[in-house]
Amino acid sequence: MFDAGIGKKRKSQNALLEYDYVAALLQLKKIDKPIDMRLLKDSFQDMKDYIGRTLDPEHYIETKIVHNGILILSELPVISIISAHAFFSIGSVAIKPDQYTVDTSINGIRFSSDRFNNHQVEISYTAGFRHETFPDDMKEAVLALFIKKHSMYKSAADYAEGDSIDDILEQKFDDGIIDFDEFFGKFSSIPYDVKALLAKYKRIDSPVAL
Repeated sequence: MFDAGIGKKRKSQNALLEYDYVAALLQLKKIDKPIDMRLLKDSFQDMKDYIGRTLDPEHYIETKIVHNGILILSELPVISIISAHAFFSIGSVAIKPDQYTVDTSINGIRFSSDRFNNHQVEISYTAGFRHETFPDDMKEAVLALFIKKHSMYKSAADYAEGDSIDDILEQKFDDGIIDFDEFFGKFSSIPYDVKALLAKYKRIDSPVAL
């Protein structure tokens, strides 16, 4: 059975945007559920690859220099600070929780004094999106990617339903009716309007070590 490299047996129940919500919103057919779940998972993966972020809550450690009492964290969005240490000439000093506040508007922390200015601070923290914090523009981006993939898949398979979609596509690839590389090149591409939605989330630095 043709799998399109998406992994037919993998479950696609992303807690950030669940299949049942998408199915009800777009009035998807139940017979297409296994394939649509794959397409939804693939849409999330394409978005994550494009912005260079994992999305799910993770533990990170990074070291940065404090400027003007502010340290902006690289991973989005910050959930909690586990620990913080400042580096002085005498060595490492633990920063107490009452010496800073988390400011989600800048995705970072603000220090209560200028003691740490121009010093390196190591921050251990958790960051990532939860269902209740998953932003609307990201939801819109995932839906747009899914709709594009769903339309391409159904159209290429002559609007067949269920498992026969894979069979028809496989036959068309084998017969040379559809070029495999060209199809999946378009299938995985990110449209301009989706790029615009995701611009502010796109990573411009290197991923922080877990």
